[in-house]
Amino acid sequence: MAVALKTYCKKYLNKQGKIQESDTRIMIDSFLSDVLTYIELDEISTEFGIQGAFADYLVHVNKTKYFIVEVKAFSIVLRKHHLRQAINYAAGEGIHWAILTNGRHFELHRVIVDKRVDSVHEFSIDLTNKSEFKKSLELLQFLHRDSILKKSLKMLLVKSEALDYRKISGLLYAPPVIKFIKKYLRSKFKSKFLEEDINKVITDIISNPIDISTIKPVKAIRKPKAHL
Repeated sequence: MAVALKTYCKKYLNKQGKIQESDTRIMIDSFLSDVLTYIELDEISTEFGIQGAFADYLVHVNKTKYFIVEVKAFSIVLRKHHLRQAINYAAGEGIHWAILTNGRHFELHRVIVDKRVDSVHEFSIDLTNKSEFKKSLELLQFLHRDSILKKSLKMLLVKSEALDYRKISGLLYAPPVIKFIKKYLRSKFKSKFLEEDINKVITDIISNPIDISTIKPVKAIRKPKAHL
């Protein structure tokens, strides 16, 4: 895969001038077939019809639909609103993943269908950044044909769902967490704190942005040494 990715970068990423969306699709054809090794026509469908609209690409293997690809022109900076169409396409087909790309930047998003259609950004790669080539290669392994046949996307899905910020936020209200906070505050400030006060602070933390540079990690509370 490393050789194929280097070949792709050398062939397409040094182009000068304006590259149209139709030209960018030629790049994505090569990326999907040469780099990720999906079989043209059999496993790569273009202009795939979904609920009266058409997704740029659908990648499927052995009748399993794995991800939608939304393509923008090479010169366009990818924006969040570019993703909406792909997310809706994927949700309509029960597909968990959508890729947004302009041929040089690739974004993988997990599709969520709950009360409404939503998405979570999983990772991004920038193939023009040569210093991050190794990292890009590692992330793209999740999308490689051989890997998905070994359940790579399923494993990534489980991990992504487990670490979803909404689930982690819910854990902050768990009784053992509240108990730990109460114990720490009592030890640190020599005073008792009500559970509802701690819950209110947790809600504030979840609801409001915080300057991460002002946060200092708390060390584990040491138990007092027993006197002999």
